[in-house]
Amino acid sequence: MSRLLKIGLGSIVGTICGSLVGMAMLGIPAYFAGECGIRGCTKEWSLIVLYSGVIFGCVVGLVIGLTVGAVSSNKTISAIVGAAIGSIITIVLFLLGAAAEVFVSVLAILSIPAGAFIGLVVSTSLGVLRDPNQHGSRVRNSI
Repeated sequence: MSRLLKIGLGSIVGTICGSLVGMAMLGIPAYFAGECGIRGCTKEWSLIVLYSGVIFGCVVGLVIGLTVGAVSSNKTISAIVGAAIGSIITIVLFLLGAAAEVFVSVLAILSIPAGAFIGLVVSTSLGVLRDPNQHGSRVRNSI
C-alpha cells in the first residue's frame, strides 16, 4: 500500500474512532449526571457536551491517525504512539488545572488508554489492507 494511501486511510479511521471515543468520554457522563447549577442542569447541556466531545475526539483521532499512518502499522508501536498522544493530553489538562475536579482528572487519565485504543484500531485497519506480497510469507512452500 502506498504511503500516501496509508496516511489518508489512517487519518480517516483515526478521525472516526476518535470522534466515537470523544463522544463516549464526554457525552455519556454528562447525560447521566444529575447536578444542577446556575446555568441549568447538566443533562440539559449533554448535547452540546456530546458535540464538543466529537470535535475534540476528531482532532485527536486525526493526529493519531496521521502519525500512525506515517510512522508504522505495527500494532505495538501504534498503541505506544496513541498512548503518548494521550499522555500529552493528560499533561496539558493537569497543567490547566484538571486536578481540581475529580471527574476531569479521571477523563484526563482515561485519555491515555483511549489514545492507545485509537492507535490500535488504526493499525489494525491498516494491517487488514496491507499488500500480502509486501512482507512475504512466514511459511515457505517446499516441495
